Amino acid sequence: MKPSKPAILLVEDNDLDAEKVVRAFARLGVVRPVTRARNGIEALDALRAASSDGVPPVSQVVLLDLNMPRMNGLEFLEELRADPSLQGTPVFVLTTSGRESDVAAAYRYHVAGYMLKPQTMNEMLDTLRAASEFWDVCHVPHAA
Repeated sequence: MKPSKPAILLVEDNDLDAEKVVRAFARLGVVRPVTRARNGIEALDALRAASSDGVPPVSQVVLLDLNMPRMNGLEFLEELRADPSLQGTPVFVLTTSGRESDVAAAYRYHVAGYMLKPQTMNEMLDTLRAASEFWDVCHVPHAA
């Protein structure tokens, strides 16, 4: 039996960037649910709600911006990895920050990939196509 495709939790505070991601997935024909959180607190709340309602949660891949208010991406990763029920959640960073310190910090939290936000829609399509194809060949576990 082929595993189901994971849902996407898009953690992005910028409305335009979030819309660009959603439109790119639609143009690529990526058929999987996309839920949005505007910061790390909302993202953790969404993941914890999905893992605590008594029903096995849908497998999720997190697409994470780093620069957000209230709880930024690195703070989110620290909390996520400290939570035994969520620590195995695959996270891909999609951010404007190319600073080596941010890249290194994200990988210390075991992100599955680090991508810079593309400037054009064609570049966004290429980036998200590659990410989606990668997710399609990987088995993403359900949260515990």
